[in-house]
Amino acid sequence: MKHQKIKEIYKSIFESYSNPSLENHIKKIIELDSFLPYSSTFFCITNTQELMFEYISKNFKTCLGINPIELKKKE
Repeated sequence: MKHQKIKEIYKSIFESYSNPSLENHIKKIIELDSFLPYSSTFFCITNTQELMFEYISKNFKTCLGINPIELKKKE
């Protein structure tokens, strides 16, 4: 299935509305990453509507050996 078709399907499934409290919550999670120690776990914040990663924690490359910049690229 082509990338655009997948995006269209997700858009029809997920409808969202601007929610400032959600945005604040995400900002706090991102801030927390700077205080967490390096470990064998990581987390990502995904945007299912746009099929992209909004944020990838600092431990991602250490855990998986994959450059997070590659995942954040829009193609």
